Amino acid sequence: MALSSLKTRHPALALGLVLLTNSPHARADDRLIEPTFAAVQTLAAAYFARSSLVDACGALPAPVGTDAQRAYAAWAARNDGVIQLALRWMTRFEALLDAHGIAGSRREFVEGRNAMIIDEAHVFRDRYFPDGVADVAMCTAAAARIDARALDLDARTESGRVLTSHEAAVAAAMLAAAAAEVPDD
Repeated sequence: MALSSLKTRHPALALGLVLLTNSPHARADDRLIEPTFAAVQTLAAAYFARSSLVDACGALPAPVGTDAQRAYAAWAARNDGVIQLALRWMTRFEALLDAHGIAGSRREFVEGRNAMIIDEAHVFRDRYFPDGVADVAMCTAAAARIDARALDLDARTESGRVLTSHEAAVAAAMLAAAAAEVPDD
């Protein structure tokens, strides 16, 4: 995905990259786009899994509510590594924005990114709860799909593959190096 298409499809990510590109000491390039979007997708999946299986389905009477909470706990344990990679990626990205003295726009980036995470979580919600109702049948089916690893963030998924790839590790090192190169004025 190029920066030009990112501007229309995902303006929060584009804003952060543009801010870095326009900063006098910044070097942002396309290697940041894919892992940043993968981090957003990962955090959206985590938000959806928690809000649907714990908050909505977990409130239903046993055994449905209990099964949904158990499915979430198992999912969270299986996916914690990739979720932590996504959180570290976003922390590094925000630190780079801060290092380049564009903290005022960092707030816009964070707000936009958070809105994008919620929008992406709604895509998951629409897939798992097409009627928008967390009832016994929908929650039972959602817990079964989660148990079957339909929402897992491993190498079978684009986000998991990207965040665990060598390229993402190189891009993360690039983020850290770029932040370290900012001169102390």
